[in-house]
Amino acid sequence: MKIALVTFNFDAERPGGVTNVAIKMLEYISCGLTSEIEIISFSNSSMDPNSIGFLRPQSFRNRLIMRDGDFRGVPITRVGSIGSEFEVLRYRRRKELADFFRGYDLIIVVTGGLQFANVIPRIHVPIIVQCATRLSWERKSQYSSMSRAKRYLLRSQLPLLALQERRVLRSKAIFLVENSRMREWLTSRSRFKPEMWHPGISSFEVGVASHINPNIDGHFISIGRFFEPRKGWDRLFLAYKKAFDTLGDLPDLHVVGAGSFSTAIQMLLDQLTPHYPIRILGKLSDSERDLQIQSASYFLQTSHEEGLGLAALEALSFGVPLICSETDGSREYILEGVSGKSVAQGDQFIVKFGDAIVDSQNWDYSEFHKSAKKLFDSSFTNAISQQRLIDIIGRTMSRTV
Repeated sequence: MKIALVTFNFDAERPGGVTNVAIKMLEYISCGLTSEIEIISFSNSSMDPNSIGFLRPQSFRNRLIMRDGDFRGVPITRVGSIGSEFEVLRYRRRKELADFFRGYDLIIVVTGGLQFANVIPRIHVPIIVQCATRLSWERKSQYSSMSRAKRYLLRSQLPLLALQERRVLRSKAIFLVENSRMREWLTSRSRFKPEMWHPGISSFEVGVASHINPNIDGHFISIGRFFEPRKGWDRLFLAYKKAFDTLGDLPDLHVVGAGSFSTAIQMLLDQLTPHYPIRILGKLSDSERDLQIQSASYFLQTSHEEGLGLAALEALSFGVPLICSETDGSREYILEGVSGKSVAQGDQFIVKFGDAIVDSQNWDYSEFHKSAKKLFDSSFTNAISQQRLIDIIGRTMSRTV
């Protein structure tokens, strides 16, 4: 069986949530099926070397389709865009790629919003679309960080983006979703009942520094891409400041991630770090990252929006309890008083999150730790996720026979 794993901006060096899910799927399929896999990565920027930008005449001769090495032996093909200065053109149906995609037995699309799946032309090949959220939901947490001109440009395209979303919904695709909100929304709108599927995480009962157990005196940890405004970094740092001012003595806050903070966030950090034990660790090796998680007391997540949140699941795999903002994703793994605590979004979020940090110092930590690990082992391991994906692929292929 020949499978196309279709995504956008596949970047194994600086993976975001979509790339991480694509890598997980690649691992599961390689281990669980006899198949030939290729990664097809679409461009999401007019500045990519295989894209053509309306405002870049020097790009008019760029090749739109090009091979770009491999990832773990799996070949990567990059597909450029034409005019991706406009979002609707990034997601336009690529009719010219019909012959290209007819060469596969199965297409798996890994995306955030549904519009991206619209790039696949009408072909008689089964399609699975893995998604976590809607573009319109995600945007609510992004508009505040955009310039007025960019907000206007994006909002002016909403009617066409909605049309592209409806086209995807009317297709014969099988949808894999990561949270209950997306499943409920899709249930009455897609041809087939959507399947709940969570990307799994390795279980670390034996591994790096396995003798270290989470403890109440361990540091707090937060993980995410520094340049991503929806992670709510300002809220994290201000909530930690409030908690530290209230209690007077808290474990350090360690922050792990790639990229650079915005100017405003960096200015805030410059004000806080001389007076509060906030350590920005940047990008770490996998083993260093695992050690930071495993030796932490609590995982903190202040995102405005999360479709799931793989870093939180990594913390659960070590039995590290969670304090997270209430998002579609955190509802999947925050059981109040069991795996941690969720904090409602709203005007008083920073105050409430700071209060939760203070309160965490009096929780029954041993019970939280055991319950968090038990929840992970019952629902979010690689073994569970792989078997479910293989079963879904099997049912999808049998439906087309």
